[in-house]
Amino acid sequence: MSHFEDEGLSFTLPCFLLEALAELGMAFAQMVPNFFRYFLVSWIRAREEGLEFGLEELKQLFSIKRNSGFPGTMILAPRHDRSIIDGIPSRDDRWREKFFVFKINPASFCDFDFRRIRREWSDGIEPFGPAPMTHELR
Repeated sequence: MSHFEDEGLSFTLPCFLLEALAELGMAFAQMVPNFFRYFLVSWIRAREEGLEFGLEELKQLFSIKRNSGFPGTMILAPRHDRSIIDGIPSRDDRWREKFFVFKINPASFCDFDFRRIRREWSDGIEPFGPAPMTHELR
C-alpha cells in the first residue's frame, strides 16, 4: 500500500475556488473531480505567468455543464481551441469511487465565510455563455 492509500492526501482549500462556488450558487458536493482539477490547474498556470485567475477567466477557457452521468453535479469542459494544458483526461470514471472530501479546520482553508456556500444542491446553475478571450489569456 502507498502512503496515499493508507493515510490519504490532504492539502489546503484554495480561497479562489470557494469564491467561485459562492458566485455560481453551487454546493461544494456538486463539483466533480474534473471541475476542481481544471480550475486548480488553470489557476496555477495563470499564477506562473503572473496573471490573476478567477471565475471570469475560467468562463473564457471552459464551459460548465450538467453531468449527465451523475445528475445534479457539474463538470467543466474546455472550450474549443482554448486549451492551455494538454493531457488531462476528460473523464473521471476512475475517480468517482475514490472521491474525496475536505475536512474543515483553520489550517485547511482560507479566511472565508462558509455561509456563502450553498449546502443544498442547486438546480439553478446556469451554463456559461459565450466568453471572448481577453488579451491577457491569449
